[in-house]
Amino acid sequence: KVKRFSADIVDKIATPIQQAVAVSPEVLQIALNPLLVPLWTRYSNFKGDTQTSIQDATHYIHQNQSNRAKESHFIFLNLMETHLPYVAPWKFVSKFSPITLENPKAQNFINHYNTQALKWLLPLEEPYHPHEARTLWDMYDAEVAYQDWMLNQLIAPLTTPEFIDNSILVIVGDHGEMLGEHRIMGHGLGVHEELVQVPLIIRYPGQTKGKRIKKAISTAHLFHTILDEIGIESIQTSYGESIEPRKHSLKNLDEDAYVFSESYPPVSLITIVNKYGPDLMDSFHCQSARWAIYNHPYKLIRTQNVKDDLFDYINDPTETNNLSLTNKSYNKLAGKLEEFLEISSAKGQNNSPSATVDVEGHNISERLRKLGYLE
Repeated sequence: KVKRFSADIVDKIATPIQQAVAVSPEVLQIALNPLLVPLWTRYSNFKGDTQTSIQDATHYIHQNQSNRAKESHFIFLNLMETHLPYVAPWKFVSKFSPITLENPKAQNFINHYNTQALKWLLPLEEPYHPHEARTLWDMYDAEVAYQDWMLNQLIAPLTTPEFIDNSILVIVGDHGEMLGEHRIMGHGLGVHEELVQVPLIIRYPGQTKGKRIKKAISTAHLFHTILDEIGIESIQTSYGESIEPRKHSLKNLDEDAYVFSESYPPVSLITIVNKYGPDLMDSFHCQSARWAIYNHPYKLIRTQNVKDDLFDYINDPTETNNLSLTNKSYNKLAGKLEEFLEISSAKGQNNSPSATVDVEGHNISERLRKLGYLE
C-alpha cells in the first residue's frame, strides 16, 4: 500500500523557470525578474512544504499503528528544503553560516543571490570570490541541517519498539548540488562527485549493529534491496528478463563490482544557457551526455564525443588531479563503460550525441505524473 504526500513530490521538472521555458521567451524573462523571484519561490511551493509533509507522514504512521499487523505500508517522501533559495531559520544560519550574520558583505551577497534565479542554473564565467563560495556552502549546510532537524520528527516514532523490528528505513539523496565547483551550478550538468556522491542510510528491521561501506555502490540497487526485504523472490522486466532481487540487494552486492552513473542535459537547461550564456554552450559542453564508471579507487568520466578523464575518487574527491590515460586501469574501465553503453543502447535508452531529457516525449510526462512528480 502506497501513501504519497504530494506537497513535496515536486522537483525542478515543474518549476516556474522550466514552465516558462516551455511557454515563451517573454514569460521566461518575466519569471527571471529579481523582483518576482522571491514571490514565486515562496508562493508556488517551489521547495515544497517539508514541515507539513513530515507532519502528515508522522500522523499517518501513528494513525495506522493499530493496523500494522493486518497490512503493510510504503511511504515515500521527497524533501526539497536544500534547494535554492537558501532561507533557513536563524538558529541554523547562526550555527552553520555565522559569516552570513557577522559579515555584511556575505549577507548582502546571499540576499541578492536568492533573487538571481538565472545564476542558479548557468555555468560560471569566472569562479566565485572565496567569501562568496564560503557563504553559499555554509548556507547550503544550514538548509541541510534544518531539513535533518525536521526529518527527525519522522524518524523518532520509527525507532520505537512498535516499529523498529518490522520496518525498513531508507534515507537517500537523489542528487547532490554544484555550488561553483568546476564552475558549475545546480544539478543539470555532469557526474562529478559533488553531484553523484549522495547520502545513503539503510536501517533493516531488527538491526542492532551498523556497517559503513566505503567503496562506491549504486543507488539503483535500492529497488532490489527493498523487494528482497519484503520477500519478493522474482520480478519480470520489460526486457523479458527474470530478476531475483536477492542477487542484486545491497546486502549481497559485491563491493568490488563496477558502478555506473550517467547524466543527460535537460532540454530546458540547454534552452536557458543558449539564450543567456551562448558562449558557455561549447566551453562547458552543455549538450553532451556524461557517464562515469567506478572501480575502487578509480573513476573514469566520459564527456560524450569530447574527452575522457580519470581520477582517484578516494584520495582526490574534488577531482582536481586528472590522471594520465596511460594509467593501467584506464583501458579496463573504458572497456567496461563501452559494454555498459552497448547494453543500454540495446535496451532502448537514448545514447545518441544529442541525447537530452525531454519530459514531454516518450510518455515520460505521463509516467512522472503517475508517480506524483507532476500535477
